[in-house]
Amino acid sequence: MLSNHVFNLYQPVNTDESIVKIGSRTYLPFVKSFNHSDVIEITINRTDCWLLMHDAAIIIKGKVQKTKGNRDVKLVQNAGAFLFDSIIYELCGMEIENVRDPGIISTMRGYLIYEEDDSKLLETGGWNYPKTPTVNTDGSFIFRIPVHHLFNFFKDYQMAMCGKQTFRFFRAQNDHNAIKITSSDPKDHTEAKITIDSMELKVKHIYPNDIIKMDLLNAIRSNKPILMPFRKWEIHELPSLPYGGNKEIWAVKTSTEIECPRFIICGFQTDKKNKSSEDITEFNHINITDIRALLNSDIIPQENLRLNFDKNEYAEAYQNYTQFAQSYGIFKKSPLLTFSEFKEKPVFVLDCSRRDQTFKATTIDVKLEIESSKGFPNNTRVLCIIVHDCIIEFKPLTEEIKKITNF
Repeated sequence: MLSNHVFNLYQPVNTDESIVKIGSRTYLPFVKSFNHSDVIEITINRTDCWLLMHDAAIIIKGKVQKTKGNRDVKLVQNAGAFLFDSIIYELCGMEIENVRDPGIISTMRGYLIYEEDDSKLLETGGWNYPKTPTVNTDGSFIFRIPVHHLFNFFKDYQMAMCGKQTFRFFRAQNDHNAIKITSSDPKDHTEAKITIDSMELKVKHIYPNDIIKMDLLNAIRSNKPILMPFRKWEIHELPSLPYGGNKEIWAVKTSTEIECPRFIICGFQTDKKNKSSEDITEFNHINITDIRALLNSDIIPQENLRLNFDKNEYAEAYQNYTQFAQSYGIFKKSPLLTFSEFKEKPVFVLDCSRRDQTFKATTIDVKLEIESSKGFPNNTRVLCIIVHDCIIEFKPLTEEIKKITNF
């Protein structure tokens, strides 16, 4: 059936001329010291233009060097994010997002929301699953990591921004999580280190046309608030499950209604943290048979998963993993991990996005119930990411920022 639009022969030609100029600027840290435990701060203090922070990127130049032994030394997947213990983004002096353990969070988020094409686009940032980052023959490397890969605020909020922007990167105490050392000789105790030579922030500056500029100036003069919604990924860690136990109930946190989990994402790692002989980007299934979230009196999911990884009976867990992107609001053609790969990197997703009205104006105790068919391995930690809504209100004239609590 033909549409009436085929006869709309005299419609005007519309061209987008809202932006008259785009240019990139490079910002350097105040102190050029990138040693372990150092704090690297980069600030943008420009009031004469708008910033497209979603397209900003951190550029890291460095070198991985073998200091002892003859084993092969490689960078792990997403190595750039594992160079830091935590990262913070501030707007006009107010903390917007604090990401603790950015390597783990961005890795788990990558498994959940990226697909093959995303991996190709992020290859320059050290993420090209299943390949490892490219390193030159002399050990040197360069990463161009988009800030939206590290901060979910920039993944969700993609509008132009103004005001003073500050990034703080807390260098990791060691580089064991960023490298993988392999050898068939158990007597060869190879050691390696990563040195960062430089860091810089590349940001796009955009300039609107006169009409939009006047509209924006009028809105700013009236101190009209700007709402910035995003979903915060907050990580919690249980350092060790009881060795040999089959069941554990972990009281993760107590949340307010506004921080009620939309999703709870879990992963298990046995003896991997701060060990260069292990790959920190891999997770262990530890023969999990069931994992459930307890939100006050609500249990999610209501039915047991009845998993058996020894017999490859983990389709329910994989189904929850594949459905996450759709529930999260991201279109994906195919999941990044195949069914067989999921067994080596199991990421357990609990969808809590459909909340009961009984949660209104109450506090919520978030607990995890974990069951295994065999005893928990020694030195096994639990990583739990709680995804919840967050809305920031920003008044550009007075630079007032506050968190909205009644949405």
